Amino acid sequence: MNAALRASLCALLGALLCHVPAAVAASFDCDRARSRLNRMICSDAELSRLDDVVWNAYGERIRGLSPLQYAHIRQRHLQWRRSRGLYETTVEALKHEYRTHLDWLTHPLLQIEGRYQRTGIGASTAHVEVDVDTRSAQAAELRGLVLVAPFLAWQASASGASAPLAGIGITFRMRPVLSGNDAELAADCSFEIAFSGDDALLTASASCGRAFDGLYTRVARD
Repeated sequence: MNAALRASLCALLGALLCHVPAAVAASFDCDRARSRLNRMICSDAELSRLDDVVWNAYGERIRGLSPLQYAHIRQRHLQWRRSRGLYETTVEALKHEYRTHLDWLTHPLLQIEGRYQRTGIGASTAHVEVDVDTRSAQAAELRGLVLVAPFLAWQASASGASAPLAGIGITFRMRPVLSGNDAELAADCSFEIAFSGDDALLTASASCGRAFDGLYTRVARD
């Protein structure tokens, strides 16, 4: 029966007699779904749509990245794919898990996420970790660590003025929360960290930043 004839019959007979379940658009063939997770995805139209949206969002996100940016995003995405549904026993809980991952995949600052190691002689003991804050499109969570005396660690939440575009960096200015074995160094401190491609330049005010100042470059994250 062609579509036009079917539509005419449905108009005459009523929607209840001609009701057809909503089309399922998962990222895989639901007719071949065998695992519990895949059957769960295919059982709900919204969840199936989210599966397809996340699949496409990942494909879009990895375009034009540096090798290390790609490696980081791919690793976290694959970890999520392997773990999704392990602890979620309801469709609604799994939808929330998908939406959270989609917020991460589509975050404007995702390309700066990762680990940055300070460069130069004797600099391998300092690094900065960056994670996007999915609660805000302009925010990131940053942590720094120096493993030689004076031992210092810091963390900060920062918001950027604008999202980075291709070839354009972003700069955060922040007051970090420091901890370590020298209270005087943590008394008055502010940082500026500028990201561009796989590099990050950290500049600190006052004595607190002497252990952290310098150029950092992206490295593989454990």
